[in-house]
Amino acid sequence: SGSAGEISIHGLNLDWHRFNTAQVTDFCRHEIAPLKAANADLPVTTNFMEYFYDYDYWQLAQTLDFISWDSYPMWHRDKDETTLACYTAMYHDMMRSLKGGKPFVLMESTPSTTNWQPTSKLKKPGM
Repeated sequence: SGSAGEISIHGLNLDWHRFNTAQVTDFCRHEIAPLKAANADLPVTTNFMEYFYDYDYWQLAQTLDFISWDSYPMWHRDKDETTLACYTAMYHDMMRSLKGGKPFVLMESTPSTTNWQPTSKLKKPGM
């Protein structure tokens, strides 16, 4: 969120997000360069997570060979699981869109509980 001064001028906020995108994309390019120098056919990716608003996923995706993301839907937390299912499906669609409809990889998920949710409920049988 931030203080009122950090979020009140939309142009500065947009510039900050563009700066973050440029920094992360440039960092990834520098990390990828030695790998590609050693083996140009080596595919590279990084973990995306839902929609992380601090940078432009579509711009970052241009530096990668394929998309991978971490999906940890918090099932059984709220009564309205339909909305959660819709958001989860939307994130899958978004990941697919980053490379023009090419398949993506589900890099992380869990059949059990996580250590970072406020309450880690056990999954119902069959989930």
